Amino acid sequence: PVEHPFGGGNHQHIGKPSTIRRDAPAGRKVGL
Repeated sequence: PVEHPFGGGNHQHIGKPSTIRRDAPAGRKVGL
């Protein structure tokens, strides 16, 4: 998560489903 400059801090608590939906556009870049 730290290696993600666009939102690594947001991916720290990726365990929350609501958070994943929030970071959906950014998550696609990560490969989620």
